[in-house]
Amino acid sequence: MEAKDFIIKNIDDLASACGGEIVKRGTLPFFGKLSTDSRNLLPNSFFVAVKGANFDGHDFVLKAMQQNISGVIIEKSRIELAEKIDNGSVICVENTVEALGKAANFKRKQSRINVFGITGSVGKTSTREILKSILAQKHKVHGPVKNFNNHIGVPLT
Repeated sequence: MEAKDFIIKNIDDLASACGGEIVKRGTLPFFGKLSTDSRNLLPNSFFVAVKGANFDGHDFVLKAMQQNISGVIIEKSRIELAEKIDNGSVICVENTVEALGKAANFKRKQSRINVFGITGSVGKTSTREILKSILAQKHKVHGPVKNFNNHIGVPLT
């Protein structure tokens, strides 16, 4: 998943937006990007350590910190990771998936964009692409590149 722009300009805003606590302040600035994928982190972004069905993002925190990122969002149950991070900021939350959703909700409330949600059992992707194509003729349009139709993909989009 790609890192996405957020209207959150500093670590204090980020901690407030996601309901977290800053337990360590790093020296690198934060330029408003979040990602749940440690393989494609952008400089000065934040890595959100999400625990999924197959992987636990907390297992990739130290590797992520080697990529010139500003910091990480981890769960309080994994607070011991904060002690191993020398050069970045650490925000602790109860649940990283919920924190990601809260940060996205914060951004959404600050923006003036229209959001469309397409639901159903069949045809969501086709409908989304048709709608994007029609709207793009007169408007600036953004949508997911892949089918990020879940509790992690929607906030990232």
